[in-house]
Amino acid sequence: MQFLEFKIDTPLSYDMAGKFEAPSQNWMHTDEYPLKNYELIIPTKDTLYLNFAKKNHTIPTGSYILLPPWQAPMNRRIGFRPSACSFYWVHFEAGHEIIQKDIPALEVGSYKNALAKNTLSIPNEGELANVDKIVILMKQLQDAVKEQYPPGILNYFTTTILCELHFQMNPLLINSVSQKKSQKQIYYDIIDFVKQNINRPLKVSDIAAHFNYNESYLSHFFTSVADIPLKQLILNLKIDTANILLVDTNMTINEIAAELSFSSAQHFVKVYKRKTGLTPTAYRNAFSQRLLYHK
Repeated sequence: MQFLEFKIDTPLSYDMAGKFEAPSQNWMHTDEYPLKNYELIIPTKDTLYLNFAKKNHTIPTGSYILLPPWQAPMNRRIGFRPSACSFYWVHFEAGHEIIQKDIPALEVGSYKNALAKNTLSIPNEGELANVDKIVILMKQLQDAVKEQYPPGILNYFTTTILCELHFQMNPLLINSVSQKKSQKQIYYDIIDFVKQNINRPLKVSDIAAHFNYNESYLSHFFTSVADIPLKQLILNLKIDTANILLVDTNMTINEIAAELSFSSAQHFVKVYKRKTGLTPTAYRNAFSQRLLYHK
């Protein structure tokens, strides 16, 4: 992955912006005009399939692509697969030549130096942590255009969008201590939410929607913090709850399976045995024998 850098001693220069909605499922981006300035695209429905700089890019909802104005013929944009997608877009000028760097050159120190030098470092494409926040800023820019705000104000609106993108894609810019505290809080919030909704057929998408995060981003974040996938956590907590119900209640296996929203008692028994090495009945009997032994 490569990063584009933008000097923001002065704001970026707004050119034009809008929202596009494909007229049909057979729509593909046409190569009517070569790209003459930067373009940021944020899909909000389905997936955009775009060939740019002689490379195919698949940009799903919740992600983005940032296109630089390369020299011809590398500045051509053409669809390579039909899609009924919708996306927000904005064109802007940077006021300096294209600066592109590879990830290895962008370590923590250079991130901080870039920030100190009023420079934004943004990957060419990626998944957004909070796409709604970017969309709100895009809508505000469009409203400003409709209200005929002065060009200088539109420049600052555009720069604000790129600043938000910069911080969403560069978490290392956040103070490491406060970031760890924030990550730990989000982790515990997720744990609490799963426990409170353990009776539901929870999916990762449900949790992502509740916390207003992109599903892929949340899955990656949780795995990096907890060292286990979020899907695995849900299952682990269901098994923990099943253990309590097996020991502290007289509920049948069928009733416990239904209580924890397993598709069937057979599925519950299969999952339980795979996780614990015992059947639910064997666990219940073994625990009862331990109580009897220690009586």
